Amino acid sequence: MQLKRWEPWSPDLFDIFRLGDAPRDGYLPVLDIADREGEYLVDMDLPGFRSEDVDVSVNAGLLTITGERVEREMQDGDRWLRRETRTGRFERQIRLPKDVDPEKVAANFENGVLTVSIPKVEKAQPRKIEIQSGSSAG
Repeated sequence: MQLKRWEPWSPDLFDIFRLGDAPRDGYLPVLDIADREGEYLVDMDLPGFRSEDVDVSVNAGLLTITGERVEREMQDGDRWLRRETRTGRFERQIRLPKDVDPEKVAANFENGVLTVSIPKVEKAQPRKIEIQSGSSAG
């Protein structure tokens, strides 16, 4: 278990990924975050979406995923008997941990699932420093 520094103004001390607030109305796709050796993976289910319907960006330590699900048009005379599909614009924001490389974030969209790969930075390894002898004045 890794200890975490107490942050009195943090809303959730036990979650390294800070998630944006969920809207009360509209569409909010679910996501999963996995910790894999060398990277974090974010999977978001987006059935019926195309890759061009979704935007992924990284800025100031935040991963932001946005998109919009539009309501399907009904033909004249049709009416819904049951309507469970939510529509609307969504935005999910995830605060990235400090051990990632934001320049190497990559996204893939396949079969209605968006996968965002967030590589971890390599930890600094100790190295031996060679000591020079003599004067180095030039």
